[in-house]
Amino acid sequence: MGSIVTEPALADLLLPTLLPNSPVGHIRMRADALPTNVFGSNVRGIARESEWDRIRLAVSARAGKRCQICGGESFGPKRRVQHPDCHEIWRFELREGGVVQVLAGLIALCKKCHNTQHVGRALDLEEVKEALVEVNGWSYADAHDDVRRAFAKSAQLKDHPIDLDLSLLRGQLQILGSPDLKFTAAERTTLGNSWTRARPSPQATELDIELT
Repeated sequence: MGSIVTEPALADLLLPTLLPNSPVGHIRMRADALPTNVFGSNVRGIARESEWDRIRLAVSARAGKRCQICGGESFGPKRRVQHPDCHEIWRFELREGGVVQVLAGLIALCKKCHNTQHVGRALDLEEVKEALVEVNGWSYADAHDDVRRAFAKSAQLKDHPIDLDLSLLRGQLQILGSPDLKFTAAERTTLGNSWTRARPSPQATELDIELT
């Protein structure tokens, strides 16, 4: 009789994805993929453009205009050096009332490292795995397994209503009627959305990308 294969518990999939203060030889970056029900519901989508520019430029300046994970510069068109991307570090907490997506920090990332945080939109998963191997000193198999974990987390979370907690930005972000910057899953759908604003390429949401 064959063994029964079960899905990993959601709590076991919710590992920290970005650890810029980890010493050499320790994990600094894991792959990530957000669930479909929160696509674009983020600081960039909710904030006014002036607020977002102020926030992202401050993050870039604090990092010396370099990636806080690999230390490299970020390049735009024609290989011109530009400000690194400002990425939200999210922590998903399983609470008695459900799941809460908590803004745990903001970090400057180069394009290559930022790509690992949106693996469903990555055009080349091999590049994602290469970045994980390079930064963490992992084997290819380690990186492969981590990408699968990211997709599995996304797939499990998408079936839950997810509240949003942006209280880290109190004093920097103003949302009328919400001074605590905490929103229910229903309330967050009425706020701005960077996904619909930017109209990026569709994101793979399940383990529907060939990972073998």
